[in-house]
Amino acid sequence: MNRLWLPLIVLLAAAPAACKDSNTVTGPLTVTVTQTPTVTPTPLATFTVSGVVTADAPISGMLVSCSCREGALTTSNGSYTIQGVPPGTWDITTASTERYRPAHVQVTVPPDAAHVDLHLRPAS
Repeated sequence: MNRLWLPLIVLLAAAPAACKDSNTVTGPLTVTVTQTPTVTPTPLATFTVSGVVTADAPISGMLVSCSCREGALTTSNGSYTIQGVPPGTWDITTASTERYRPAHVQVTVPPDAAHVDLHLRPAS
């Protein structure tokens, strides 16, 4: 049994020397911590497209859609407002009904999206 212990004792005696050569740090230790700045993205500018839908008179309750997002229903005076429209070229259309054909206008946001009126024509 003494023969088994002898190699273990030799190995343990040599361990501090092996550690000193490869992993031991002597002297002062300097640690530098660098903080990475946080970058906050600039929000994308959005615009409002609004106007009036008419036939012979203002049309209320008509759905006006933008190809980039949900649309809006016209009010009793035919006006509509679609907010949050991003820059780009978009189709502004009205829904089709039994009485009227859909109206369609292509706008580029910006600059010509401030006011877009749509005039409906009879279906027949």
